[in-house]
Amino acid sequence: MTTFTNEDNINELFDLFKKSHSTNFSDLQLKAILFAALFEVLYLKEN
Repeated sequence: MTTFTNEDNINELFDLFKKSHSTNFSDLQLKAILFAALFEVLYLKEN
C-alpha cells in the first residue's frame, strides 16, 4: 500500500495546477496558498 504525505499531495496538486492554469503568484506563494487551504480543511474536520 502506498501512502502519501500532505507535502506529496500539495506538490502533486501544485504540478497539476501549473500545467493547466496561469497565475501571477510565485511558486512559493502558490504552495503557501495550497498549504493554507489544506490546513483550513484539516482544522474544520477536527471541529
